Amino acid sequence: MKKSMIISAAALVLAGSMVLAGFASVDEAKAGENASAKANTEAAEMTEENTGAWEANSGSLSLKKNKYAKKAFSKATSKVYGYTYKPVALIGTQVVAGTNYCFLVRGQVTAPKTKPTYQLVYVYENLDGKARITKTKRLAKGYSVNTGSPSLKKHKTVRKAFAKATRDLLGADYEPVCYMGYKKVKSGMNYQVLCRMTVVVPDAEPEFDIVTIHRNKKGNRASVKKITEIKLGK
Repeated sequence: MKKSMIISAAALVLAGSMVLAGFASVDEAKAGENASAKANTEAAEMTEENTGAWEANSGSLSLKKNKYAKKAFSKATSKVYGYTYKPVALIGTQVVAGTNYCFLVRGQVTAPKTKPTYQLVYVYENLDGKARITKTKRLAKGYSVNTGSPSLKKHKTVRKAFAKATRDLLGADYEPVCYMGYKKVKSGMNYQVLCRMTVVVPDAEPEFDIVTIHRNKKGNRASVKKITEIKLGK
């Protein structure tokens, strides 16, 4: 009788231990899930913290003056066959887990009688130094492409029209970066010029705009027809 009672008591103790162990394993599982969720949240927050906003280039636009951007561009385009990319300017950068770059580029299929196009070319370089093109966006659609020098200084007629059209744009400085193209219209000619625009206030951040200029047939009048902001990354 006493022996059976001892066995029964031992069985109860064993069963209770198993139940407690079960509760413990459930609690441990929940703790593991919570830890995993916390780790994921922290990782997401770290990624978010390491992803900065796009910054328009306020310094030199030349790739010769931006050696890291130049290296990334060279690596990203070195294995592109049948197409050539000629960089014109470094437009902006974004710090991520690595760096995103935005370049103004004149691209062309490497075949006879093909015409170039002006594009925004986005390049991503990771922390290991590997770079690739992530996307491109064609500019000056519907316009005949300027196949000469991208510098406005080399195009007297366009330079004069630009100066006349923008002299009344008060409160902002429009620095011409690239003369991209032209289009003949009934009333004269339209020109598209990519500019770096900076509001004339202390510590103003620049932006890049496509400025469309209209010049009348006589060439004695010019006006700004349209200004389109380039939203980096979009």
